[in-house]
Amino acid sequence: MTMKIFLATSLVAVTLGLGGCAATTDSANLADDSVEEVDADYAAFTSSSKTVGDWSKLQTGYECLEALQYFYPARFGVSLPVAGPGWYGNCAPHGACHLWLDKRPDADEWERITSGTPETYDLIVYPPIGNDIWGHIASVDHVENGQIFVMDDNYVAHHVKSKVPHTVAWPQYGWYHLKKLGHEAGGTSGSGNGGSCSAGGFYCGGDKVSGSKNTLYRCNSNGTASAVQSCGNGCAVRPGEDDACRACVVGGYYCGGDRVSGSSSSLYQCNSEGRGDLVKHCSKGCAVNSGSDDSCK
Repeated sequence: MTMKIFLATSLVAVTLGLGGCAATTDSANLADDSVEEVDADYAAFTSSSKTVGDWSKLQTGYECLEALQYFYPARFGVSLPVAGPGWYGNCAPHGACHLWLDKRPDADEWERITSGTPETYDLIVYPPIGNDIWGHIASVDHVENGQIFVMDDNYVAHHVKSKVPHTVAWPQYGWYHLKKLGHEAGGTSGSGNGGSCSAGGFYCGGDKVSGSKNTLYRCNSNGTASAVQSCGNGCAVRPGEDDACRACVVGGYYCGGDRVSGSSSSLYQCNSEGRGDLVKHCSKGCAVNSGSDDSCK
């Protein structure tokens, strides 16, 4: 039996998973100016204890498509189409489903895939189902025991970013793979471009080249790799650009200019890419503390 749930748009503290996902809150209110209709039959999900991707730039508080329209430019410098007005079959105006049907991402940047196994950061699109007339869209974190785990907004709770990767309760159309990320070694995604490295590029061991994950390699013209440097703080995988040895220790705090880029009057925390995420601006300046975390004065 299909159960209909009506949620006032002003109520955001909802813990039930949501399927409806238009591009804006205005387009979600097709039937009523104050109510969004959701089909509870497809709200189930399974969470994973493992997280593979870096989702720090995926923000909370948005519809599913809006969240990714902010995430991909911030994370990879690529844009996603606008799902404009008008129906396309059973895909409602402004629905995420338009990105598979008639508002497809740029084919020069994205590879469209309907079979195989998706990879981390693939853009995965789900069709309308039940009372969800907008479909759903998410970014893949990983595949585990045959299940696809994604990160997104507006599925595990109303306009809320998922805290951990989770499944979606119905089958996807397919997914888009960002070409500049290449393909994982041994991956079965799409056209089967394989996991080969790009000649002249730098890679951590295990990222398209064999070797220690704490060693940086240079890809040779014949597809083999030569060790460049052993990384004392670990090697940082940086999708879409050369990997690099980390100058900072992941989780450590540093003033700008002390192993991380940034203002010398601000405090940063070292992330998995070996870059500093801003923690705070220090009104009295930032103190570099040898042998321990830096701190605001």
